[in-house]
Amino acid sequence: MAKAMSDPDAFNVNNLVTKFEACADDCKNTGDVDVNKYAECMREVRKVFDNLGSTFAFAFKDLDEKLTTLETHGPNIPKAGAMLENEKQRGSIPPSNDSLLDGKGGVSPVRALNRASHVCMFITGIFEELIASSSVTLTAACTQAYERTLAQIHGWIVKKSVKLAFNMVSDRKAFLSGCGVSDEDLSEKGQRFVKASAVITGCVKGHFEKRDLLWVF
Repeated sequence: MAKAMSDPDAFNVNNLVTKFEACADDCKNTGDVDVNKYAECMREVRKVFDNLGSTFAFAFKDLDEKLTTLETHGPNIPKAGAMLENEKQRGSIPPSNDSLLDGKGGVSPVRALNRASHVCMFITGIFEELIASSSVTLTAACTQAYERTLAQIHGWIVKKSVKLAFNMVSDRKAFLSGCGVSDEDLSEKGQRFVKASAVITGCVKGHFEKRDLLWVF
């Protein structure tokens, strides 16, 4: 159920844009992703799921687990490049050999960075579809965004469940209203979010490729 806009835990497009642009600027200046800033960005993205309906409950726990891992290890290893280098050095390499770092967090840091980024690209893709056409339905936007993002890493059973969930999401108007996003916001602030998100996830992906770590697994 969507939270009231007065709720401090509710989605706020201004907070989303501010945090993503700050993280993206840091990427441009350093060539790396600040893990702590990225986790904050993804906490804002997490709130979008509240407006997609209860059928996406499966995604809440999954993303929360990944973000908790980044928040646990980010203070000690604040850069994505260093975090991935540490993972590789200790032999924590997905898809089958990654492991918890120091026994903490829900998953390995390498998996947390990867999965958070794929979720980020999915939500970004939804906004891209909604921006591109004022007539596209939320179901269509979710489906199109999913096919080019999360579908790459999901197994057959999960894919079937997700696609069924898309048929139960609210309509476009209700979703945007629940997010507190006007048509003007979608055009201006939505574009800024999409641009900043692409910088961040592109940087994370680059660090995976630099270390010959799988991006899709």
